[in-house]
Amino acid sequence: MERPTTSRAHALLLAAGALLGALGMALHPTDGLGAHLDLEAGRRHAAIGAFVHAVVIVSLALQFTGSLAVARRLGRAPARADLGLVSLALGTLAATAAATTNGLAAPVVLELVRGGNGDAVKSAWELAHHVAGVATQLFLVGASLSAALWGSALARRHRALGALGLSLGVGGLVATSTGAVRPEIGPLLAFVLAWELWTAALALWLWRTDEGTAAR
Repeated sequence: MERPTTSRAHALLLAAGALLGALGMALHPTDGLGAHLDLEAGRRHAAIGAFVHAVVIVSLALQFTGSLAVARRLGRAPARADLGLVSLALGTLAATAAATTNGLAAPVVLELVRGGNGDAVKSAWELAHHVAGVATQLFLVGASLSAALWGSALARRHRALGALGLSLGVGGLVATSTGAVRPEIGPLLAFVLAWELWTAALALWLWRTDEGTAAR
């Protein structure tokens, strides 16, 4: 059995990241931890949230690693390739920060509230939740800008893929700037699912073109 080339290995990482990302959003709780701070159900809610956000963090790492091969493959447009990768890196860091705050920190917050520090911790949690919202907005901007840049670089060699990236990127930037897409789970879900579709399409493109072949 032949070992996959570098590009195909990165394509598998992209595909796995897209699948995990879609799974994480499908399992994401629709209400915040604040609704459960004083309820016994809060512990279960926090555990689910921690698991889901851990899945999202892993998916982000897989997608970014796979995207390194995309940037290399777009060498014919080095400026857009590099800017797209930097934008994606900033978006990935912001999304990781948001997922860590909203998911992995939640069980700790819940136990502190139960320990008698309720009012102070609730105030701190509300502040952290707002910070996570800003980080989510930064992810939306970074991911959208990356898709727009890479889509424009792909437009001549692969029209359908280029159009998908441009549509997602420009649409995401417009929707974020106008407030149509917000950090709340409902409006965010559509963008993330579209992003996972874009990532899966990039994975397929990497797989089909393979290492050392001309990009199509």
